[in-house]
Amino acid sequence: MVYLKAWLHVVGQQASNHDRVIILDHGPIYRLAVLREFGPEISKSQPYQRWWASLLNQWTAALDIVIWLDAPNAILLERIHARDHWHTIKEKCEQEAYEYLTHYRTALERIIAESVTDGQITLLRFDTDQETVEQIVEKTLATFDAVRRL
Repeated sequence: MVYLKAWLHVVGQQASNHDRVIILDHGPIYRLAVLREFGPEISKSQPYQRWWASLLNQWTAALDIVIWLDAPNAILLERIHARDHWHTIKEKCEQEAYEYLTHYRTALERIIAESVTDGQITLLRFDTDQETVEQIVEKTLATFDAVRRL
């Protein structure tokens, strides 16, 4: 919750500099989805849901592009297990891990659909199992240039 509010403040301060690109890894859309789907019990309360909706609206107004890097569950699970750092999925059996990833992906799809419907936010969704880093970078930079010209 603190990240979401603090980042919004920083992004707002930087908005006047049109030559600058700010990239937030595991950015606000991810954080909002996680809070809504996996958040604490308080996230089910009406005041919290109003706060969440307000924050989503603020972020929707602040963002130009959402870049979603995805891959099939089997590939994601393999990558997670290959990393040295902790991840909640490492403690789950394969079926539970797949269910978690599917739940997480569905949550992201829902929040992104809510965010990009008015056309103000460009969505770039990449299957990292199908596209190379070079292809992703090329398409992303082209989109940055196109958005910057608007």
